Amino acid sequence: GRQIGPKRGKSQGRRTPRGNGRRGITRTVAPIEKQGEAIGFIDSHVHIHRLMKSLKKSMSYYQTFKQNDIITVLNQIEVNARYDGCINICCSVEHFDNAETLQEQNDEIYTSWGIHPHEAKFYTDAIEERIESHMSHPRTVAWGEAGLDYHYDNSPRDVQRHVFGRQIEMALKHEKPLVIHSREAKEDTLAIMREKLPTDWPIHFHCFTSTDPTFAEELLETYSNLYIGFTGVITFNSTASLREVVKIVPVNRMLIETDGPYMAPDGYRGKKAHPGHIPLIAQRIAEIKGSTTEEVLKITRENITCVYNI
Repeated sequence: GRQIGPKRGKSQGRRTPRGNGRRGITRTVAPIEKQGEAIGFIDSHVHIHRLMKSLKKSMSYYQTFKQNDIITVLNQIEVNARYDGCINICCSVEHFDNAETLQEQNDEIYTSWGIHPHEAKFYTDAIEERIESHMSHPRTVAWGEAGLDYHYDNSPRDVQRHVFGRQIEMALKHEKPLVIHSREAKEDTLAIMREKLPTDWPIHFHCFTSTDPTFAEELLETYSNLYIGFTGVITFNSTASLREVVKIVPVNRMLIETDGPYMAPDGYRGKKAHPGHIPLIAQRIAEIKGSTTEEVLKITRENITCVYNI
């Protein structure tokens, strides 16, 4: 299929936003000897607070988890990659306190704040004001994830649409990139985006799982600073049709994310997804694109700077 690259000319002058069930891996495995300088990466979308809670740990356990699990996985893979941090997505009111703690205690954790479409029925002025209070923090990098989820319909669809539109307005007000969640809601997602979003706004279209390549093409063609996020789902044996979409999305319009603790890649199914899995997703993208894991990591790291100014 054809590749859709970034638009050139006026549209490129965008606004610059302000910017296991089991308890980890404990077996001893000799690290693989690495060559050259390590390539730094950032997990562009993860829920660290949910990951800690799923392990029945406090937020202060994160640094231990980084050493015992994230770095352990990196030592066991061939690519020479270095974990430089993550964007923690807090999109549920019940997790606000924990996400605040993580952001204050860890300089490598950046945060995006919003309300997930599952939670749209709970969106109030007070919640909006609390999210707004985080926008001035130097490591708050986006608004979201926000959007539509018609698979579960945990909130009424009309409420989801209203709250999605409202959160777009808030992202624009605070000059923040927008993180979008869309599941089985292509038409309504695009309609609200077209109504509310400037075509040059920085957008992370998170966890793309649609097997419709024309949807990806339309997003990339319409929004010059939109980047499509791929997770460990692209590594599953059952997702060959999604890998066909990966083929048509250029690497310079991709972001790699784990969506941890969900979506662990092939080889780690049944375990908690975490930032240490990013190079494994990059490796699969490289195989699909006929590139190298190192090149994919480098380009997608540059893309994070383009979207989030990190």
